[in-house]
Amino acid sequence: MPYGIDTLRLAVSIDDSAPGSLATITGLGVTLGSVSAPALGLTTERAAVLAEIYRRGEQWKIRNVSAGWDSGLKA
Repeated sequence: MPYGIDTLRLAVSIDDSAPGSLATITGLGVTLGSVSAPALGLTTERAAVLAEIYRRGEQWKIRNVSAGWDSGLKA
């Protein structure tokens, strides 16, 4: 990763033509190597940021975000 990039956010969205919400997707989450960030607390969201990967000093860390929008990716 270039040194000027310090944060990556991993997002997911349901296609606008599909019904439902992210809460209905079994096993939704992010796994990087041995670190997992399962989607937590989603209810009616159709798009969400699941995890944030960020650089702290020389190390990369992962944070569970699980926050989104009911109106999908366009919102």
